[in-house]
Amino acid sequence: MQTSESKGENIVDAPITKWDDCPRRVWSLWEIMQQYNVSALCDLMTAFGALETVLKALRVKSRGDPLLDADIKSGLLDGEFEKAATLSAEITFMDCTSHVRRLIDACKEPDITVGMAEVEVRHAKEDIVSTVSKWRFVPISPSYAQYFEQEWLFSAEVHEAFKEARNDIRESGNCIAVGSPTAAVFHLMRVAEFGLRALAKKLRVKLTNKGKTHPIELADWEQVLGVIRPKIETARKTVRSNKRLATIELYSDAADHCTFMKDIWRNNISHTRKPYNLQEAVSITGRVLDFMRFMTQKSMR
Repeated sequence: MQTSESKGENIVDAPITKWDDCPRRVWSLWEIMQQYNVSALCDLMTAFGALETVLKALRVKSRGDPLLDADIKSGLLDGEFEKAATLSAEITFMDCTSHVRRLIDACKEPDITVGMAEVEVRHAKEDIVSTVSKWRFVPISPSYAQYFEQEWLFSAEVHEAFKEARNDIRESGNCIAVGSPTAAVFHLMRVAEFGLRALAKKLRVKLTNKGKTHPIELADWEQVLGVIRPKIETARKTVRSNKRLATIELYSDAADHCTFMKDIWRNNISHTRKPYNLQEAVSITGRVLDFMRFMTQKSMR
């Protein structure tokens, strides 16, 4: 994956892309802070905390809950609240301005007390915290960021030879990136199945069910391997040239790949026998990649 750093740019100075323009990409923490203007949000929450403290001190000092003094009210409305409104307008991912405006409108009421103003400030702060808390982000470790949204995760050769597998290849990487290794193995076995079908078609094997032709795409691994193996053995016994024998051995190696993946991973993932961890998912990715690359060799196509 190309990032601002890999292209030689300073990520601090790199232009910030709008979130909606490319939501399915890895965003650095720095980009999120700029995109969402976290600085303005922190300043706003700090300002609210200070206002709440000042109003509480006034209330305690008066030993009651007096009306908000006209001079203090004027100072708040013309100073602190307007500053808060300006800060809230800079926060682009959520509507903070409406919370600040409700606070300002409440404090303009002639009969508002210091305690009431304190409560309004607290409510505005709590409303913003509640809104921010609804947003969720999935952290991606730098160790696995290179797997996210990778169209070419399995090399250019595999990308071109197995167009129908592209989505599962990309999704297998996405699952590793976000820490869902068992889901990654599921997609990897779907990728490997495209290779198995390619092998079956290369050998021109035919499947039947109750005397009728059964499409390879609708057969399970056991059925397909069950007809591939005898086909290879028959070809090995009747072949007359060394070149053809070498090709048959390649077919046999490919079938061995598939048998291994079926017995070790495919059956487990299909029958919920075990979960996988990230290290296992990465290892399986390498094994499936090797198989799919093997299937792109000229002699296998």
